[in-house]
Amino acid sequence: MKFPFYYWISVLFYLIVLTFSNFALTQLFSFYPMGFSTWFVLLLFAFSSGILIKHLFGFRISMWIIGISWFAISFFSFIVAVTKPSLFYLDGFSGSVALGQILKITLTTVFAGFGVISWHAYRLSKEMIQANEKISFYEKHLLDAKQEAELLKREAAINANEIIFDAKRKVQELEKIKRELEVKIREFLQTELAVLEKHEESLRE
Repeated sequence: MKFPFYYWISVLFYLIVLTFSNFALTQLFSFYPMGFSTWFVLLLFAFSSGILIKHLFGFRISMWIIGISWFAISFFSFIVAVTKPSLFYLDGFSGSVALGQILKITLTTVFAGFGVISWHAYRLSKEMIQANEKISFYEKHLLDAKQEAELLKREAAINANEIIFDAKRKVQELEKIKRELEVKIREFLQTELAVLEKHEESLRE
């Protein structure tokens, strides 16, 4: 999957935020210039970067980006802390110093991950609301369609009964006409026979 080049600017900005977390003091609640105010801005930027990266790259890729960024910046910070600790305002290198730097990067990474998860949860909740609205809409229209089908079925049954009734009535009328015709034909034939008999009698006389 290819992404536009400008999408990666958000990743670059996030890497810069992670890098700057190396320079913040470990005393989180210190109100020195590199203390609380710096952490507040860094964590806010990290959270916002997580939201932006999730929006651009999707959940799975954004989590990969955050994980790889954590590993890359942690490795870079470890190398710098070993070779030139003064760059991070450190007096020297030690295990606790390296751990402190990694923990600072991890804290920033956690807030970025929280931004990704928060935006993902928001999108999922929004999609669920939309899905529920669609389901309600389809259920309502399905119910309306069922009711309409039931009405049409009843109308068809009524119409069918009317058609059957009319057909039976017409059949009865035709049978009545048939009987009347049979009676009339029989009467006609009887009359003709009577006339013929009288004619034969007159011829004999």
